[in-house]
Amino acid sequence: MNMPRWSPGDDDKQENGYRLNLLDGFGLFRGDQEVSVQIGCQRLIALLALVGVKSRSYVAGTLWPDVREAQASGSLRSMVWRVQRLAPNLIQAHGPVLIVDPKTRVDVASFIDDVRQLLTRPAEVDLDHQLTQAMWNDLLPGWYDDWVLVERERLHQLQLHALETLALQLSAGGQHGHALDTALVAVRAEPLRESAHRVVAQVHLLEGNRLESLRQFRRYSELLDQELGAEPSAEFAAMVSAPGLRSTRIR
Repeated sequence: MNMPRWSPGDDDKQENGYRLNLLDGFGLFRGDQEVSVQIGCQRLIALLALVGVKSRSYVAGTLWPDVREAQASGSLRSMVWRVQRLAPNLIQAHGPVLIVDPKTRVDVASFIDDVRQLLTRPAEVDLDHQLTQAMWNDLLPGWYDDWVLVERERLHQLQLHALETLALQLSAGGQHGHALDTALVAVRAEPLRESAHRVVAQVHLLEGNRLESLRQFRRYSELLDQELGAEPSAEFAAMVSAPGLRSTRIR
């Protein structure tokens, strides 16, 4: 059953002092003090922070998928009580649904907002600020729950698109060195991703280094042939003006 979305009023949007970090590891803070939370409670908090308003049955079934419904519901009640003792009002109940207090600052939510702005309105983004963002940090490293893997992949794809967009923005602004470093992070993260290699090649072209652009095409062409027996797209070849490059020896 689809549960109704719960939206906070204007008065609820002020900060409550809690700060939740999920990138590069779990961390819950209230003011300057870290709140020590057991791993089970961490999973409950992280799930609600990532998926938003959800029914108790959804949360219980997600966190305890291999037990009977009644047992999972009891475990959830116990877990909510524990979190309430450790971090009062962090988790809120609104009828049949649970939610992390919307006033909590969550690093993933802030990062996604920044990335979406970068992808939709890149000219308005403060590039220096974007360079400080954790575009290459994993979501909850070491956690292998199915729901974490889904959210991690979603975030990973956003990170890759953001890195590529940021690299082109930096290069257009004349910061070719930063642009190249940023684009190569995307290449290292997904070595077979053509769009990342194309951005590297494009940065070289914007800097006037045509030969380096051709070399990048060649590296990707050889890698793709070795791994998949495939070739780069015709668009990539056309971009570097290198039709037939597979037979050209560029070192």
